Amino acid sequence: MFRLSMKAWKRCAVVVCGAVLGLASLGYAEGSSDEEAQARSDGNVRAGADARTWRPEHQGNQLRFSCILERPGQVRRFAVTCSGTKQIDVKAADCCIPGDHWQVKVKSWDFKPNTAVATTPGSDGDFSVPARVFTYSSSRNMNALVECSYLHGVNVFPAQTDLIVETNGSTCSVEDLGLSNELDRSP
Repeated sequence: MFRLSMKAWKRCAVVVCGAVLGLASLGYAEGSSDEEAQARSDGNVRAGADARTWRPEHQGNQLRFSCILERPGQVRRFAVTCSGTKQIDVKAADCCIPGDHWQVKVKSWDFKPNTAVATTPGSDGDFSVPARVFTYSSSRNMNALVECSYLHGVNVFPAQTDLIVETNGSTCSVEDLGLSNELDRSP
């Protein structure tokens, strides 16, 4: 006759109950791996990343920068100014641990205000479709507010997403307006 120890029996019960209840995770774990422990201690950001020392980078008509949040329920805002254009596209990509979903919201105010929203696909480094806003003013200068927020995912914080601002005009500048503790609602 086949005999199971009490510990093995409990593990089987957890797996079977999870399968019966339709739970996504059917595994049983006594502890976390070294990689998971390292991720929790460093957060979900690139090595050396710090929300206070981010530096935007220009690459042609693209402006690249990062959004770092300390916990869920935060929104980080950036003021973006671009000269010589009537539209901007903003894309976001999850950084560091696959599975996070981020939202980027772009707002432009003039006599016809408009808002665009995009979300990341959840895999590390894949950029979202662009969130595009226009200006209808006679000026060829574009001013926009870019907001990033964490929707859901692996919940390891601090967490980071990469943002790209693209134009068909000249280069853009960005200013970090800081964090606020709020649940972001679209649009």
